[in-house]
Amino acid sequence: MVARAAAGIGDLAAELDRPHRQQDPYPLYDEIRRRGPWYRSRLGFYVTASHDVVSALERHPDMTCTMLGGTAGGATSKAAFPEQHIHPLRDSLAGIDAPDHTRLRRIVAPLFTRKAVAERRRSTVRLADELVAALPENEPFDLVERFAVPFPVLVICEMFGLSKVNVPMLAEWGRVIGATADGVRTVQQSRELQETLTAMERFFSDLLEDRRHDPGGDIVSTIVQGSPDDCDPKDLIALAELLFVAGFETLTNFVGTTVLALLDHPEQLELFRADPDLAPRVVDESLRFEAPVQTNMRGLLQEAELPGGRLPAGKPIIVLYGGANRDPAVFEDPNRFDITRTNSGTHMAFGAGPHYCLGAALARLEGESALRALFGRFSDLRQAGPVEWYESFAVRGAHRLPLIAKRSG
Repeated sequence: MVARAAAGIGDLAAELDRPHRQQDPYPLYDEIRRRGPWYRSRLGFYVTASHDVVSALERHPDMTCTMLGGTAGGATSKAAFPEQHIHPLRDSLAGIDAPDHTRLRRIVAPLFTRKAVAERRRSTVRLADELVAALPENEPFDLVERFAVPFPVLVICEMFGLSKVNVPMLAEWGRVIGATADGVRTVQQSRELQETLTAMERFFSDLLEDRRHDPGGDIVSTIVQGSPDDCDPKDLIALAELLFVAGFETLTNFVGTTVLALLDHPEQLELFRADPDLAPRVVDESLRFEAPVQTNMRGLLQEAELPGGRLPAGKPIIVLYGGANRDPAVFEDPNRFDITRTNSGTHMAFGAGPHYCLGAALARLEGESALRALFGRFSDLRQAGPVEWYESFAVRGAHRLPLIAKRSG
């Protein structure tokens, strides 16, 4: 209600929460950027859509992520993330600072190096090919339900050593966490979130205990074996939850937005079809064009000089990755989807600095595998109905994308 009132008197930051803006947020990002490197909202926080500013803030030694669990309101409030529950965003890598962040990240970082991820290429390609082979021909299907959700879920389940996979249950967990990324809006949503967090805590607590007695080569065993004896069990549960949910929710959104971008730009799709080795460039340009995570909450531990001015400590800062990725000061003709763009890789979709996305190499591998499988098998892939977008300013993705396909050959 406060945000709506502020939007009514012209507050651009409050406009982020309006559903009609979320259908196409990029003109709003442009408006915010035109106001300068920093936009000060009447709601008490700062907003930036500048690539240089976002990059500098993410790398600043006094940047803090703990605003995510603070008292600023909305998605950052303790009412949204009740303290009695472990929350994968607030209580693990995404919401904590060094030295705890460094300590926990060090435990699992070896599993996400480029070399470690490259060893998963064969199994990742196999999963993508199997799911695409099961898609129907000449009849509508929902890409999200049939491919974009199960593909990354199955990939992360293999990494977690889970042989029995309940894809609908796990996907529902991701949906609930993703839907509350920018705030809990109703009593029903609050209840749903708390029930999900309870179920997740029970699941991962049991899984960690199982791997303590019967370790293997999976992520959970690595967490158990790499943590000191005096490590708080809640830290390990939150770490496992974050790796699991982040391992598929963002990739699900990426698949949908990338397929849409290619279908909406047939000349770019033809370039990709003619040279599938352009897949890495397609991935980077799509991450720039439609970042799965559009925003994040940051802050400063001490007053600091940053590009565009001096900012106070303790004030919430909304960084607009989606806006930074379309900053004309960095990307020529930024609203054009162009897979031949030479600097797409400088996008901010994975963040920067100490909190640079741990799973970036895995996300790239999954993205390339998904695109090669879909467009390699189907000679004709078309939209078969309206796209249903998530109503969120933090997450950019479709929860329904009807397609119809004709197989190659």
